[in-house]
Amino acid sequence: MIPEYFVYLGAIINLAATLTYVLATLRGKTRPNRVTWFMWGVAPLIGTAAQIAGGVGLSTLMLFMSGIGPLIVFASSFANKNAYWQTRNGDYICGILSICGLIGWYLTRNQDVAIGFTIAGDFAAGLPTFIKSWRHPESENGPTYIIGIFSTSIGVLCVQQPTFTAYAFISYLMISNAFLCFAVYRGRLLRQARLRLSK
Repeated sequence: MIPEYFVYLGAIINLAATLTYVLATLRGKTRPNRVTWFMWGVAPLIGTAAQIAGGVGLSTLMLFMSGIGPLIVFASSFANKNAYWQTRNGDYICGILSICGLIGWYLTRNQDVAIGFTIAGDFAAGLPTFIKSWRHPESENGPTYIIGIFSTSIGVLCVQQPTFTAYAFISYLMISNAFLCFAVYRGRLLRQARLRLSK
């Protein structure tokens, strides 16, 4: 555990991750799925509200920034003709889970319920991008996820309360960034290896 004020550093690093993706999007180097990035913005903001209600403290800022960043990417995607909006079953599932999280939170007044449903919703929203990163790693921006690992790791270390509400979502985001980073760079390394073998 590190002093809670380090969360400001994590927030700045998170913003840097967002800007790398936005620049890559504006230059046409990435193809963001708008549904994924929109829901990646909404779910952490629901989690932020749950953390505030649970009295988590300053480390909530990290989760808030994890919601604002994707919404910035979502907005920038409209300047990229390669970005796309696809509504799939996973997107509907995500929306339903997020709504269930709010209803469950309202009925039970239990922040853990809201966090659990929003993690599930965030994961469902991210599936199209997880799959795209695995199959078409060139369509994603690896540095964003590397920086994301660092920022969310700081967020995890800044948590002062050993509770599910405090730890769950930011830990999930750290693991999510790690998987996306692995998917992107694994695919690129495999492609480079094939090119060398074909020469």
